[in-house]
Amino acid sequence: MLRIDAGRLRPLISAAAQRPIWGRVVGAVVGLTAGPFGVALGFLVGFLVDHMRMRRAAGSMIARCFRGSEPLPTRQAAEQATGLPVEIVAFIGLGVRVVVADGFVKDLHLGTLQRELRGRYPLIARSARQVESVMQEAVVLGTRIDTARVVSLLEAESAVVKAEIFGALLRVSLSDGPHFTPVRISQLEAIGAGLGLDPVDIGIMLRPLRSLNAEARAVLGVEADIDLAGLKKVYRRLAAEFHPDLAQGLTEDQKRMTNEAFLRIQEAYKILSRELGEDLH
Repeated sequence: MLRIDAGRLRPLISAAAQRPIWGRVVGAVVGLTAGPFGVALGFLVGFLVDHMRMRRAAGSMIARCFRGSEPLPTRQAAEQATGLPVEIVAFIGLGVRVVVADGFVKDLHLGTLQRELRGRYPLIARSARQVESVMQEAVVLGTRIDTARVVSLLEAESAVVKAEIFGALLRVSLSDGPHFTPVRISQLEAIGAGLGLDPVDIGIMLRPLRSLNAEARAVLGVEADIDLAGLKKVYRRLAAEFHPDLAQGLTEDQKRMTNEAFLRIQEAYKILSRELGEDLH
């Protein structure tokens, strides 16, 4: 049976109860001078003013959670302003920071981030607007997100929760395929260390990612110090040699082997070109 921790819902309830209402109250009172229509119009204008004030306050608080020299907001202040548990705010910030290390964030990354959130917090669907606001702010900040600052928001979480968050971040990173750059791996290492995870465990979790680049170099027969221009030259030569359309006069088994080799060459090129800073998507 799925168990929901009621404590994680308190920030949402508290935030809803403390949303500004004075714009609506003042608008309705002023509207009394114009009759029922004035009351309705005044209330509507007041609602829009309150909504804008609430969004500005939430945006400012999100930015303070993710970067800046001001003292980190308290857990209660952050949860009241964003309407989300601080653990979720931190997870979104770290997820965006990991994938943006390569210089861009794809919808695929954000979609995986949302699925991870829904899997961990089934009731988060009720707070879709708040989640979207935090994601938008994180994407705007991008590489300016202070990893250490965001990690410190999770200081009070248990070791189990921290390990689960790190695993979820790894899945978000893998959402666009096994094309890891050293920069993204470094971000994951920094986050793991900040969360207090055992360095050996971090190394074990990241080992497959590091080995991918070595395997890709072996497939293409290139050295670790090759540049992007040299990599493209090697790829074009191998692609022309193993392209299925050029496999004339071969047996069916030979055609199958040639096609598999061509696919391995393509995948290896994607991995290494991504490492060298080229976006193929």
